Amino acid sequence: MLFIWHGNILLSFTSEKFSSFRRAINSFGYEAQYQYFADGEERLVVSTPNPEISFAFTAEEWASFKNALNEAAYMQEIYALMV
Repeated sequence: MLFIWHGNILLSFTSEKFSSFRRAINSFGYEAQYQYFADGEERLVVSTPNPEISFAFTAEEWASFKNALNEAAYMQEIYALMV
């Protein structure tokens, strides 16, 4: 099981589902899909399979989140080499 903790988000995945999630996240283009919020900030809104739940990221948060996913993938490769 893989856990991603980023800010106030805690996600858990099997290895296969993590790879699928990471591919989906890396397919988003921030600039093309952001929306302005009432506070004047622009954020990328990422929908989830549950229509009542979406994530909203500023450009900085988005970059940090993607980095966290890439670091997790890298660590997954390292652990695989150790086994």
